[in-house]
Amino acid sequence: MPSYQLAIRCAADELRDSAADWDDLWQRSEVALPLTRAELVAMWAEHFAAGGVQGLMAYDGPWAVAALPIALNRKLGVGLAGLPNHPQFTAGDLMLDPAADARQALALLAEGLEQLPSLLAWFELVPYEAPRWRQLLDVLTERGWRIHQQPSYTTGVIELPTSWDVYDASRSSNHRRQLRKAERRAKQAGDVTLRVLNHLRSAEVAKVLGECFAIEDRSWKGAEGSSMARTPGQAELSLRIAQQLAAWGQLHVALLEVGGRAVAFELGCQAKGTYFSPKIGHDPQFANLSPGQLLRHELLQHFVREQSINRVDFWGPLTEATARWATTSYPVGRVVAAPPRTSSRVAWHAYRTLRAARNAFRHEQKTHEVKPVGLEDVPSSNQQLATSNFSGPVTPTS
Repeated sequence: MPSYQLAIRCAADELRDSAADWDDLWQRSEVALPLTRAELVAMWAEHFAAGGVQGLMAYDGPWAVAALPIALNRKLGVGLAGLPNHPQFTAGDLMLDPAADARQALALLAEGLEQLPSLLAWFELVPYEAPRWRQLLDVLTERGWRIHQQPSYTTGVIELPTSWDVYDASRSSNHRRQLRKAERRAKQAGDVTLRVLNHLRSAEVAKVLGECFAIEDRSWKGAEGSSMARTPGQAELSLRIAQQLAAWGQLHVALLEVGGRAVAFELGCQAKGTYFSPKIGHDPQFANLSPGQLLRHELLQHFVREQSINRVDFWGPLTEATARWATTSYPVGRVVAAPPRTSSRVAWHAYRTLRAARNAFRHEQKTHEVKPVGLEDVPSSNQQLATSNFSGPVTPTS
């Protein structure tokens, strides 16, 4: 049996010093999201971690076999050990070497969690049904932790076959018909071209992102001041992230042009045969062409032709727009866990009690809510068009 050792990296600089070990484990693990690599976890810490970030790492000799980044913070005066995840920047996940003794390695991470000055572990945006997370939660339970998991949303995934005809035939006839109509309308407006930019040099990234931000700024987000270009600091942060991804060869930008004009964009990243789709936007002047759906159609065909991507992760809540394309899905949610300490268990039970009371109140309110006839199924335009920032989960547009 291997003899594993625990190491705790206590600052962004220490994470960077361990980047070779961290990224080597990332490469061996089932985690494909490149934002979880060491440099971007450290970048997250510099922007969001008032309480600091610690990297818990289990080693087998010189090899890291498990790792969990922890962001220390407080909620309602309670010290929490969270993941480095933020709506604008998601960088936290559990990494595990599939060849390792999982229970021994994860027990060391549990030991590291128990050493932290936090009452509770409060993990957001966790794919808690993934085998690595199920194994960690089992280990914590065996050590006397109390666990509560709460689903937040379901994320859509496309498992792409090697044949476009096979995938296209699996979509609904209505979906295919609507796309054909959109293609005809777009071709009447001019030549339809997809530009795929996945080999950008760092110096080229700013220009391309500027083009994407300008498209977004012409939408409702620009009018209400929430676009990337109008949110203080967000364009700069997204540029730093994108430049780092470009340096690794993992940045992916797609632009749909109609008649020589860019009408839709998608900022994404790719690694290990998986493409992540965090941000999509379109010019509202061309909304009648369904530019977001056309871009998706052209991009998926590109992936199948090139055989470069076999899995697309929509990386956010499943919506009507993404459900049209998804072939499977997985749950994402919150995990709140209390170590075997009296104070932590009191806080955990208080959380459970307050959450139950809030849910009961909301159910009571909903039961007595009276809706105007005919308005139940009319979503707000903001809900239909809502998108997140480049580095966080997304609700795709039309």
